[in-house]
Amino acid sequence: NITKMKVIDRLVQNDKLKNNLLADTAFRFFNSGASVQENSIVLSEFLTLSTDEYQKERSISYTNTLQNLEPGNALPNVTLLDAKNKPYNITELIKKPTVIYFWSYTIKRHFKDSHQKIAELKKKYPEVNFVSININNGNPKFWISSLKQSGFGLLGEYRFANPDKAKETWALYPINKVILTDGKGIIEDSNANMFNILFEEKLLGLISR
Repeated sequence: NITKMKVIDRLVQNDKLKNNLLADTAFRFFNSGASVQENSIVLSEFLTLSTDEYQKERSISYTNTLQNLEPGNALPNVTLLDAKNKPYNITELIKKPTVIYFWSYTIKRHFKDSHQKIAELKKKYPEVNFVSININNGNPKFWISSLKQSGFGLLGEYRFANPDKAKETWALYPINKVILTDGKGIIEDSNANMFNILFEEKLLGLISR
């Protein structure tokens, strides 16, 4: 990634295009699940090469957020709303090993695939709590109607009270990321993937602690 950024800096003459390509490269790396140390190295190179002050500030803020989501840290609190608009702090919902996953009604394939996958996992791992969160910032009726039309129940389903703030707090990109915590809300993995063949091993690890 550093080599790629250096090539972009050397070959691209248009400053706006160059800065966009540099930012795209850096943020793709930040979202790859790299360590804090690796992110720091890539961030340093990005800050050296980019001339876009907004993107530079954004990259610093984003990597700081990722650092807060490192395993061993307490999951930053956000407020969720259930189907009746009752508010919950995320900490209220974590009483045992927990899987937190996200969906959008604008990404229909992921929405259906993720819910079907979680339905399978719920049967296999009753010791685990599964929290589903809609990330959309539109009409609150749409997320409920999407669930009902697809044949999914409302139990364990929530939406963000403040989607923009919550997505920033939890660095929610890409949408298929899954957060795993222990029963006390301590992060075990903030960038898991339920479709990875090793995901169930992670669940077994949560249960056995």
